[in-house]
Order: sequence, then structure tokens, then C-alpha cells
Amino acid sequence: METNPIRVCELLVGLPDVTVLGVDDLAGGPIRVYVESRMSRPSCVECGTVAVVKDRATVELVDLPAFGRQSRLAWRKHRFRCPHFPSRRKAAERPSVNRHFCGSQGRS
Repeated sequence: METNPIRVCELLVGLPDVTVLGVDDLAGGPIRVYVESRMSRPSCVECGTVAVVKDRATVELVDLPAFGRQSRLAWRKHRFRCPHFPSRRKAAERPSVNRHFCGSQGRS
């Protein structure tokens, strides 16, 4: 039986390689679960240098009801850039998050 509260939340969300950052439970609104991908930094395809984080955009995705309530998944999506080619930006994709919402949201 899992007793670590963070790991329990991750198991309830049901997405591999995701860290649950927190939960908002506002009266009358949907429950909002904030997640972030656990991943290593990619390397630049041009020069092989390890990329740096440019920003972390939050993408809100509509999910199925949880425990009888509407729910939203707020995904902090990492965007990386090469330190040598700063004008080229590549968003880090997390197939597990994208697959989970395929069809319910369209794009993420």
C-alpha cells in the first residue's frame, strides 16, 4: 500500500512520468490538478548541446469527472531552447499526457 501523499496523487491522476505539483479545490468550480513532466533535458539536434528551459507554459486540459466533480488538468509544459541557437525553440512533448487527452481537447 502506498502511503506517500505525493505518490498517491500521482497514482490517482494515472499518468506515468508526471509529478503532481498541487490541487485547487474552489467551491462551485472544477477540481484543478497541477502536473509537470518528469523528464531529462533534450539535446539540440543541430549541435548536440544540452538545451536550457526557455519557459514553462501552463496548458489547461479538460478531463473526465473525478469523484463526482468536474476536473481540469493544468500541465506545466516545458519549452526548451538551444543556448547556441536561441531563436529555435522546441516544446517538450509528453506523449503520455498528449495521448490521455487525445480527442477530448484536440491539441495541447
